[in-house]
Amino acid sequence: MSNKPFNYYLRDSCRMCGGTSLIRVMSLTPTPPGNDFLTKDEMGRNEPVYPLDLYFCEGCHHVQLGHVVDPQILYQKNYSYVSATSAHFVNHLKNYVTDMIERFGLKPGNLIADIGSNDGTCLQFFKDKGMSVVGIDPATDIAELATENGIETVADFFGYDLAVNLRKKYGAAKYITSHNACAHIDGLFDVVKGVEHWLAADGVFVLEVGYLVDVYSNTWFDTIYHEHLDYHTVAPLEKLFSRVGMEVIGVERIAPQGGSIRVMVQKQGGPAERDSSVKTLIELEFKGSILIEKPLFQFPQLLSNVPHNNIFIAYNLRFHPLIQKLHDFLKSEKIISILAYVGQYLPEWRPEQDYRLHYSAIKEDGGGVLRDLSHELDYVKWLLGHIEIDYVFNDKISSLEITSDDLLILNGHTKDNAQVQINLNYFTKEPVRKIIIDGDDINIQADLLLGKVKIIIGEKIENYDFSDLNINEIYRMEHEAILSGDSSLACTYDQGLEIMHMIDRIRNFNK
Repeated sequence: MSNKPFNYYLRDSCRMCGGTSLIRVMSLTPTPPGNDFLTKDEMGRNEPVYPLDLYFCEGCHHVQLGHVVDPQILYQKNYSYVSATSAHFVNHLKNYVTDMIERFGLKPGNLIADIGSNDGTCLQFFKDKGMSVVGIDPATDIAELATENGIETVADFFGYDLAVNLRKKYGAAKYITSHNACAHIDGLFDVVKGVEHWLAADGVFVLEVGYLVDVYSNTWFDTIYHEHLDYHTVAPLEKLFSRVGMEVIGVERIAPQGGSIRVMVQKQGGPAERDSSVKTLIELEFKGSILIEKPLFQFPQLLSNVPHNNIFIAYNLRFHPLIQKLHDFLKSEKIISILAYVGQYLPEWRPEQDYRLHYSAIKEDGGGVLRDLSHELDYVKWLLGHIEIDYVFNDKISSLEITSDDLLILNGHTKDNAQVQINLNYFTKEPVRKIIIDGDDINIQADLLLGKVKIIIGEKIENYDFSDLNINEIYRMEHEAILSGDSSLACTYDQGLEIMHMIDRIRNFNK
């Protein structure tokens, strides 16, 4: 019986464009909510954990979490973050208010609203300049505290219906702002629809959100957690605002949150001219290299406008020094046969999670040894070249509670008639990952788990030991190579596409 929590759901459409073509591009270990700290008395209880998977929208290229945790769990109970506790952020808000007043000609008496206003720190600076202010924040305790301190704050989730009531009560807002809140909101379309309704005809909406380019470039994976539903870039935001009749007029890169953007928006046809910063950042977002998790899973039309030499597939075992040693050695050797064998017991692979709930166990989520363990397909092909398939057995044969395949047996040959055997499974109790290579006068035995290689050439024996290697190092080496432009070892887009074609040939071999 599944113990899957009931207080989250998997979204089936993009928050930016509403499209339904979402591709999972990264899976992190399920974790508890980031700000749900345990008290001393609670230390013995089991914390609920929730999936943490990133999805990519084929329609607008927006990156987002697929699973949405109930916001009442995240924000309305014991929410701990308070803006005023960060002196750096307080100073940022002070400078921000001064800049915005000057840039947009804000006057005393103008209505200023803040979505996700927290303790009212930002609004206090506007109030000190003679503006009328109102905050909106769902964290009831913090909202009450802000109101008590003189910053009227509505304790609710902002959306269109609330905006209608707010406009009736306070009038049109000259300036609406939001700092690091729009990455937290599931119903983002409803929010911007509400902003458009509440905003004055000559008003401005300015939001600050974390910038995906900075997250990716600096590998700030720690910013990926349940509160951050969205990882923003400019182009998808443009599509979002255009859906409600608004337009982006300027964008700035700023320092907070490890790297953010400040996006300035008005109603379409508003008084401000669109500046060049929007185009500049959109162009930036389509430069550089793209690393895609293995395998491709599909033949992505969305990459048609990206140069293929900038796209790489994450077959990181190529960067293992053991595999590199084999690659260099086999350049000058004729071989007779190669056996690549992987066996591991799926229930013990990720002990922190019920194996039945992980994508590996679910055919529809891309699980199964054929795709999940396709590293062997890649490095064998990298070592020997094209493989013609002679025999395939690929099915589920064990008693594991999974819908995916748990065994692949493949026999094939190369253009030089070297015989290839690849055996992958989910049910070997003692993990094994070995390569055995034979030639007329050579024998190679490699153990990837132990990090050891024995090469026998006639009477000569050579031993190589890579057991001190931290397996995480090969991920770092892969990323550094791609980012530095030294991608000679990396799996290119075309090579990854060849593996995808090979997977399809295997799946259809006996049909």
